[in-house]
This record gives sequence, C-alpha cells and structure tokens, in this order.
Amino acid sequence: MDNRTIIFNERIRLLDEGLLEPTGRKTTITTDDGEVEIDEPEPIYTLQEWGRQGYTVVKGQHAVAVIEI
Repeated sequence: MDNRTIIFNERIRLLDEGLLEPTGRKTTITTDDGEVEIDEPEPIYTLQEWGRQGYTVVKGQHAVAVIEI
C-alpha cells in the first residue's frame, strides 16, 4: 500500500467519524464487494502544506489526526 492510499483511507475513516466534511463530490472506490461510490472526504494537509497555502496555525492548536506512514 502506498502513502496516497494510506492517507485516502484515513480521510474516509475521519469522514465516517464526523471529523471531516464531504467535498460534495463523489468518488469510486474498490472494496471486497466491488466498486462503490462514496462522498469524497475533504483533503487533509501537513503543517508545512498549510503554510504553503498561506494559512497559519495558532500556537496550542492540535491536529485532527496523526497518520503513521
């Protein structure tokens, strides 16, 4: 399993737990039951990527999730 797959699976899990919102788009995934269409979860970023996009993180804020890769 590559890093993109690990992160995408984590996004789906966080969407199911209510920690992420759907984007309003649909995406197709392959499961043991075949192809299934699901709501696409919003993207998640690293601290460095938030900075590249012009955002700042306030001291004391915490990440929604920590992903072990």
